[in-house]
Amino acid sequence: MACGLLDPESMRSFTIGFTEPSFDESAHARAVASLFGSQHHEKMMRIDTARDLIPSILPQLDEPFCDASILPTYLLSAFTREHVDGRTFRRRR
Repeated sequence: MACGLLDPESMRSFTIGFTEPSFDESAHARAVASLFGSQHHEKMMRIDTARDLIPSILPQLDEPFCDASILPTYLLSAFTREHVDGRTFRRRR
């Protein structure tokens, strides 16, 4: 597990939460982040705002894709990219 290899202060976790309670899992993500002591980042989205992104996401797919997870996955990737710059993390010794 990452928590055994990395300094807990260097671990980061990310989640996209939704203002619509039936879609929101951010409380669970927050609890797991707290358990492992990661630097947790959370972004809340309105369903209608996220839905409006679909026309810009679909042309980026190279084949038909029929999985509802594409939207939260895309949002999470974009949000993570705001905080992670590709540098490598050092292992704990």
